[in-house]
Amino acid sequence: MPSCKDLYDKWRNAVSEATKDHKHRYTCALFKKDQTISDTEQTNRCICGRLKNSHSYKGELSSYAGDRWIMTDCSGRIDDGISCGILYKWHQACLTKFLRCDINIPQKALYDLICNDYGKKPNLIISIFGGTKNFKMDKHLETAFMNGIIEAATSAGGWILTAGLNSGVVNLVGQAISEAKVMHCNLKNIVSIGFTKWGSLSQDVRDLLSGKFRKQLHPENNDPISELYTYPPEMLGSNNQQTVESHHAYMLLFDDATQYGYLGDHQPTQFLEEALKNKGNTNCYTITVIVEGGLNTPYTIRRFLEKNLPVVIIRGSGRMADIICDFLTPDAEKQNQGGAEKKNSEQGVSEKRRLRRRPKDVCQRDKENYRREIQ
Repeated sequence: MPSCKDLYDKWRNAVSEATKDHKHRYTCALFKKDQTISDTEQTNRCICGRLKNSHSYKGELSSYAGDRWIMTDCSGRIDDGISCGILYKWHQACLTKFLRCDINIPQKALYDLICNDYGKKPNLIISIFGGTKNFKMDKHLETAFMNGIIEAATSAGGWILTAGLNSGVVNLVGQAISEAKVMHCNLKNIVSIGFTKWGSLSQDVRDLLSGKFRKQLHPENNDPISELYTYPPEMLGSNNQQTVESHHAYMLLFDDATQYGYLGDHQPTQFLEEALKNKGNTNCYTITVIVEGGLNTPYTIRRFLEKNLPVVIIRGSGRMADIICDFLTPDAEKQNQGGAEKKNSEQGVSEKRRLRRRPKDVCQRDKENYRREIQ
């Protein structure tokens, strides 16, 4: 296996080539670096989410005076704003390649970047939506989902697209990838790509990543190689939902100059469309999997269906997914399901009544049955 330094250099060169026309990004221009802030406002936050005294912009300030964030009015351009790096989990042999980029970067550049780095175009792309915070799934359904995703990705040469954060269904996908690598040591690297917003990460995680990217670009002689390219332990806490899921092969961090909110479905949808346009000599198919979901889920489904992209909704995953499944289920099938549930319920009540019988009665009945059997 190449050294981490070689892997970093290869990734850095690939990023430079793919983003040569898109190296800029934007940051909040309502306040600037080293600007004098009054004592009473030191702990006040800007509408971008930063503390007023924590801005990095060095250009001309924006004259915008509103109280609602508008990117075109509130931000200033940074011409060399692309940053990237790699992080490795030594004990699990998991390597993640990171790219922090402008939220409006063309998805063609990112699709070409990953294709060139991986060395192969996908035959199938599985995009997974929904199931974020406080997500729970039945154990049997969870196992079937995890196994199905991995089997589809590995057998069909597929890529997996997720929201990238260490929570909900994305965490399940990460567990599935980890378990698959343990069970099948010779398993090829599963191409899993996280699409998340830079501002969705916690301040601590952003600082850790920025520090890693900076040190990898300009390493010092006393920086141990093993630490330079290793995941910081602070990023690997299982309960931290504002960090990245560390089993992903690629993590695309989109920056809109704010430090709050989550990424929508626009970027992954455009990525899928780019894959379909760039089939080349391979036939690439896509499928969108809806797990749980919320109020925006119907709009996500409509967006994909309008583009003739297939959607699978996981019944039993909860919330909006179950509501939509119930709505789409024919009345006859609902009645059959209701009858089966009623029968199971009645059997359950009968069993509970049987178990509530007095121990003496149960014992006497068992003795009588035993006598009949031996006669």
